[in-house]
Amino acid sequence: MIQTAKTTHHILIEISNYAVYQDPKLYEHSGEGDGGNLAATERRQRRHDNINKNGGKNEKNGKITVPYGTVVETFNLYCPSLPRVVDLSAQRKTAIKGFWGWIGRDEVAMCAFFRRVEASDFLTGRIKPVNFGFDWVIKPANRIKVAEGNYDNKGFGLPVSRAIASLMREGGETIDIRSG
Repeated sequence: MIQTAKTTHHILIEISNYAVYQDPKLYEHSGEGDGGNLAATERRQRRHDNINKNGGKNEKNGKITVPYGTVVETFNLYCPSLPRVVDLSAQRKTAIKGFWGWIGRDEVAMCAFFRRVEASDFLTGRIKPVNFGFDWVIKPANRIKVAEGNYDNKGFGLPVSRAIASLMREGGETIDIRSG
């Protein structure tokens, strides 16, 4: 399934269950697909399965595997308004490990978290110039504030909704606020 989301400066396109829809076996009988790429697709699927099985645990020693590169790539993809991460220091790896555990080792939740950061006019500096970045976002005290919605945009939606709700309770006339 393809989902799109509009933000201030661009459109985000997310393909859910990409691996499911790219299975060559689905196209074998329909005449579609490319049999020459079957081996490459199977290798990719095996690599994907090896990364995700056991909840991210390494089979050899039972330790949790932290996908540092995936976290950084996801941040760079979903937060283009913030400075790009280009290097991983030991301190950043420690912070990423804590963030990965906090987010529940869930890539979908991580994408949603970074989308929420990018949607915030304050965090991205669209309201006034600020200097937030990857390290600030994944810091424990700050990520909780982001997750709780403290930096979500506070547009006119809530007061207008309250005004309409009070009009409806009083039996007043409903006004179309989109016209005008």
